[in-house]
This record gives sequence, C-alpha cells and structure tokens, in this order.
Amino acid sequence: MIFIMIIVSTLSCTYDSLEITCLDRILAHHNMREYDGEDINDWHVVLWQYEWRGEDYFDWSSHLVDKILWPTDCEGVFLFSSYSDSLRYLFEHEAITIGLVGIR
Repeated sequence: MIFIMIIVSTLSCTYDSLEITCLDRILAHHNMREYDGEDINDWHVVLWQYEWRGEDYFDWSSHLVDKILWPTDCEGVFLFSSYSDSLRYLFEHEAITIGLVGIR
C-alpha cells in the first residue's frame, strides 16, 4: 500500500517551478530582478516587455540614459542589427507593450 502511495504522489508532482522561463533568462542576462511595483528612481535601470508576432521581446531603459528602442529576444539576441533596419519600423508600429517587468 505504501509503495502505491509513493508512486501516485510521484506521478502527481509537477516540476513547473524548476522550468526557467523566458523572463527568468532575460532578467539574468541583464542582472535584474522582477519588477514588483515599487517606485522607480532616476538611477534605476528597468526592463520593458513587448510582444510582436507571437514572440516576447525586451528592452532596457533608464531616466538617465537617452537611448533608442533596441529590443532583444529571450536569449538577449537583438531583433535588428542596425538603426536603419526595416524591422525597426515594423516593430515600433506593431509591437504591443506588455509592461515593466524588471528592475536593477
């Protein structure tokens, strides 16, 4: 009977908590933690999440840095390679802003 209970409890376990998500990977890539709604100061660097064509993209920003949108995928690979890339225009006009997801 105990053997059957062990098998049933083992089979019912899920390992979702061990799965590394896209957000986990990109937060680690940028050495950030998940944003939980705290006030943002000028010295904070933040990470924005976007969705475009069914994929997640991320871009960091800061009040102290004047920077253009330069999104990366979950692995930190840039979506486009130059400012004049035609994908930039499409991304800027089609991407949906999910929101602020990371902070450092």
